[in-house]
Amino acid sequence: MRWDKAGLEANMNILIVHAIVILLSSYAEISDQQEKGKKSKSPKGKGPNAVTELRYNELLEMWFPVKTEFAPKGLLLNTVEEAVLFPDWIKLRMIRSNNTRLLAAASEDLDIDQLVLFVQSFGIPIQSMT
Repeated sequence: MRWDKAGLEANMNILIVHAIVILLSSYAEISDQQEKGKKSKSPKGKGPNAVTELRYNELLEMWFPVKTEFAPKGLLLNTVEEAVLFPDWIKLRMIRSNNTRLLAAASEDLDIDQLVLFVQSFGIPIQSMT
């Protein structure tokens, strides 16, 4: 992986990247369901969920920064060509998330044909549609 923001590089298995994206998209779905299901007793920014929310936001900013030019890029070790970090099955998870950054990143390089195929095959939640 290469982070242009700080000039950092790291060798990382692509499965770790996929696991991080699944974690980010799953947490977004869970936190949205919890907010709809119960009223918060503790003030915003306090309590056990505040630490989890902070870590989630750090991971989200690391992998899907607001300024997309700072997004990490993957390189294949043997050819030094740019690798595909988010294959179609990961993009499907990202599209089904309710996080706007994940939705934007997933639909960035998605063809209309691919999007229609996703909708036909799996459906898309209402909150993900814009």
